[in-house]
Amino acid sequence: MKEDKKTTCDFEGCSRVVYSDLKQCVLHCDKDIDSSKLKILSALFPEALIEYILESKNFKKLIDDHNFAKDLLETYFKGNTGNVSGINPEEVKCLVIFNNIKFPVRVFPEKPFNGNIDYLEILKKLHSVSFISCDFWEGTFNNLSIPYYFHNCNFFNNWEIKETGLLEDSKTLYSNCFFYKHTKIIPNSGGCINSPLFVSCEFKETLNLQNTRFRAQVFFENIYPGKIKNIHITNCEFDKRFTLNGFNNVINHVNIKNSTFKSKVNLKNNHIIKEIYLNDSNFEDIFDSYGSNFHQFNTHKCIFQDYIGFEHSEFGQENKTNKEQIATFLYTTFESISNFRNTKFHNGLDIENSNFKETPNFLNSGVNPENTNRETFRIIKNSFDSVGNNIEANRFFALEMSKYKDELLKSKNKDDKQKLFVFKWNKRFSNFGQSYRRPIYWLLGLLIPLYLLKLGKDCNLLYKIYPPLNNIIECISKHFNGVAQTFLPFERFLIEGMEFISLCFYIVFVILIWQIIVAVKRHTKR
Repeated sequence: MKEDKKTTCDFEGCSRVVYSDLKQCVLHCDKDIDSSKLKILSALFPEALIEYILESKNFKKLIDDHNFAKDLLETYFKGNTGNVSGINPEEVKCLVIFNNIKFPVRVFPEKPFNGNIDYLEILKKLHSVSFISCDFWEGTFNNLSIPYYFHNCNFFNNWEIKETGLLEDSKTLYSNCFFYKHTKIIPNSGGCINSPLFVSCEFKETLNLQNTRFRAQVFFENIYPGKIKNIHITNCEFDKRFTLNGFNNVINHVNIKNSTFKSKVNLKNNHIIKEIYLNDSNFEDIFDSYGSNFHQFNTHKCIFQDYIGFEHSEFGQENKTNKEQIATFLYTTFESISNFRNTKFHNGLDIENSNFKETPNFLNSGVNPENTNRETFRIIKNSFDSVGNNIEANRFFALEMSKYKDELLKSKNKDDKQKLFVFKWNKRFSNFGQSYRRPIYWLLGLLIPLYLLKLGKDCNLLYKIYPPLNNIIECISKHFNGVAQTFLPFERFLIEGMEFISLCFYIVFVILIWQIIVAVKRHTKR
């Protein structure tokens, strides 16, 4: 094919001729150009790649050691079968490092040179490959059956990953790579992935793991400096530790469904995970999400067999009322210790349908009562009662009673309406025994009208308001005061001439004094 211009590539160290008006050669130029040029470049690319391989350090040594003819090797790489006279395929297999190569989509023009050459077939004839700072517009290298390694590479289209083995000196398959579209894991023929996959990588869209058994870590490091936008896990099994720690970016969505984690799961110190859904999954080892922030957190039919920790985590957004951000554990079983210590539930908590085989720990936790049901507060109250922390138990008892009052308000049962009266005034007088200040204020406040009534009676002010009613008032008060005088415990304390009114005040005073005693005991009881 004839080039329009005979200028050389401006990439450092490259002297190849460029095509048309491009500034870089077919190996180094961007492949997001117009379709007509891309089609030509995709046809030119395989031959240029062969030249690059034969000029590589390892192949130059191989040529010198075996005295291979260069044109014979070119024929070998261009051939579809790999059977070239004088070439033993095992002798030409070696590691080739591709540095700063931009790989196009594998597209073949109508009349390609040297037949239909697929550059992936060229790569297959190598022993192993390492891609350093390369760019890829192709969607998958699934047919590449040799060990490979990607470092600092960019993947601009949807990318499918299939493990074929690690290079000897590499810890993972992908290091410091950027995936700009959706990324999908494809298991090997046994349904497994046996090598660690990622270290310090960034995923701009969704990372999809499905129908795979992972015998090595997906994310290799303990604190992950990369970024991830979404991760979906379906029908997977993890033999090694699964770690999503230290993400400083916002993770939009984590969805785990029908999966089993046989080793530790870490979701620690993540800046924000907007939505996380754990559905019908088993966690057989420790589940630790220390210090992470979750806007929406929901589990459904999950089993946590070992320790689960949410210490210093936050659920929901502070100062926002959103029922969708209630932390919900639906039909979830906790078979071991569950630690919610120093945890904030900004939009409420729902553990009504959870099963705790051991007492959960909610010490110093804050739960927004607005979207939290009564059963949840009862479970938390009982968790403190079981360890003798009566002060915290009383705090959640008050929240439980407050929720019960709300239930009575909505009830149409007549008996519940009668209970409602008691709950309403208990709430007002002492917040169900949590406040000793309220009954003191009520007591002092009621002393004033009683004193004013006594003062009005002593000065005969009541009879001066409307004299024509005095006889009626006197007749009525005489009978009521008589009834009050028969109440022996208070008889000697009643105010003469206004016995019934003072009796009513004294009954309220007794109730308030009892509320003060109860509240003080709840704040000081051992």
